[in-house]
Amino acid sequence: MSEIKHQIFISSTYIDLIDERQKVVESVIESSNIPAGMELFTGENVEQWNIIKHWIDESDVFVLLLGGRYGTLASDENISYIEKEYNYAQIKGIPTYIFVLSDAYLYKKQGEYSGLDIFEKNNKDKYKLFKDKILKQYAKMDINNLDNLKNVVYKTLIDNKKIGVVVG
Repeated sequence: MSEIKHQIFISSTYIDLIDERQKVVESVIESSNIPAGMELFTGENVEQWNIIKHWIDESDVFVLLLGGRYGTLASDENISYIEKEYNYAQIKGIPTYIFVLSDAYLYKKQGEYSGLDIFEKNNKDKYKLFKDKILKQYAKMDINNLDNLKNVVYKTLIDNKKIGVVVG
């Protein structure tokens, strides 16, 4: 009997979290699951949003990785695409895991990557409201380095796969 593989949709801002997304993808693969994400899409038009919705619909689990940015605003809703993806996954009842990078980690990263916007500048209020909203759910907080992120995601996926529970 072969092990069940779940498709895991990974949502986050992109440019500021490339390394972190890669660690999440590695965790998903190493936990014998299948990663799905929209790295190739900007999400800035209806056709691409329909493709993103389809990928979320086809996924068994939705993973949200939150750094210090809110992300590109969707012109039709005046919210970011990560919030739009999150809201859609919640409406569809897709089990969701949230991983939040610590401020200390983000400040360190900002020091290492001059010129890369690590913290939200334009939509600070929207970011705060979104972060407050998602923290009401199951969330792993204060992730402080790449190895910690990889381990926490892996352990979360394995532990919940073993007991057959997916937190929503």
